[in-house]
Amino acid sequence: YFQYADLFFSFVYVLEAALKLCHWSWAEYWYHGDNRFDFLASMLMGAAGLLFLLLQQVSVTLLRRVNLLRLLRVLKAMQHMKFYQRTCTIVSQLLTTCREVLLLNLLVVLIWASGGVQLFGGQLVESNPRLEGKDLGYFSSHYQVFNFNDVPMGMVTLFVWTLGDWNDDIALACLELADPWTAYKALIWTFLISYYIASPLLAYNVLSAFSIDVYQKIDEEVQNQEEKGYELCEVERNLLLIQVEMASNGLVLHMKESADLAKLRIHTALFS
Repeated sequence: YFQYADLFFSFVYVLEAALKLCHWSWAEYWYHGDNRFDFLASMLMGAAGLLFLLLQQVSVTLLRRVNLLRLLRVLKAMQHMKFYQRTCTIVSQLLTTCREVLLLNLLVVLIWASGGVQLFGGQLVESNPRLEGKDLGYFSSHYQVFNFNDVPMGMVTLFVWTLGDWNDDIALACLELADPWTAYKALIWTFLISYYIASPLLAYNVLSAFSIDVYQKIDEEVQNQEEKGYELCEVERNLLLIQVEMASNGLVLHMKESADLAKLRIHTALFS
């Protein structure tokens, strides 16, 4: 029953796209990003449903996965909700404003992950003679997925240290790779201590503090705009006049604040 109900709504979406095309031209319809997504999602769900009914060539599992596109349509429809719009605005401006600090954290993790590959790559395995037979929490707790076999896995391992608690089991397994009082042992200690200072103590704390300040400032600005309205500057007023003049000639001028301009405005409000 539910399968045929899914198919019914899939064909309803196809009918919706067809009715819109009866009213708008293809160029006008395809210009809007929402219509593009609706058309592609509707055609995909409709084609899957048609193949399921006529040829039985589509499994029920695949049909259900295709129907997950409806969840994206729900998210798209939520754009008309004031609270959802406000949240998306704050998050997008927050990511734009904190871009450099985010890249700093990523760069720190990338550099130390590359060093970790050179120090521990392919060695954190039970078959390693240096680790074989030792009672290490790294193996008993099944932390083998956190390793330095390549740079991406090294970054995942370091992200665990940055975002969560410092995992002693992984660090002790790394330390067991070297004999005591050797240069290799000192290098491992230097790697671990320097990363703890550079990422969890410095870079991540800078990101946390800066993002909190930026979030509060953006939230304050959005709230003021909702209560008092958006005050236009002289440049924006001139652009609106140009937009009206172009509209009278059948042309459309699209205006949107650039990411760099939004970041500059937030920085000015923070540090002025």
